[in-house]
Amino acid sequence: PRRRVPWGIVMAVVVSSVVGYLLLMAMTLSIKDIPAVLDARDAGGDIPAVIAILVGALGERGGSLFTGLAAMAMWFCGLSAVTWSSRTIYAFARDGGLPGSALWRSVSTTYQAPAPAMLAQATHAGGRIGCGRHDVQRLAHCLLPGPGARLDLIRTLLDPAEGVLQP
Repeated sequence: PRRRVPWGIVMAVVVSSVVGYLLLMAMTLSIKDIPAVLDARDAGGDIPAVIAILVGALGERGGSLFTGLAAMAMWFCGLSAVTWSSRTIYAFARDGGLPGSALWRSVSTTYQAPAPAMLAQATHAGGRIGCGRHDVQRLAHCLLPGPGARLDLIRTLLDPAEGVLQP
């Protein structure tokens, strides 16, 4: 276990990187008409470029199917992020490393899970849904954890076109 776990982490990053770059290359090579992708619109307004590429390459039905699969993958990634972050809060609180540790380390007798930590993270994730513009690309950036989402939120708040926090 001492040698397998670190290699498992490294291999997860390597495999994700390779598959991600292959997906990026496939998406880039499948663009037939760049202006059409950038100017794609429907009744609701702009269509995100990724969805326009998928629909253009796979047809309406195939593009919708793969868009749904991507949305489902993002949902499960969000659930995974809530799970690991609530476990991290519980672990720090168990060791007395957080303010209010008594609350965060409490475990539900019904579910045998750290309910306050899970609720805090689920609330945080749910609160991120409302950040930025309400289109699919911004929603995806807000739901995904990491510095990209934070930078996107900061850019949205400071963008004069948004009308929020203008100087």
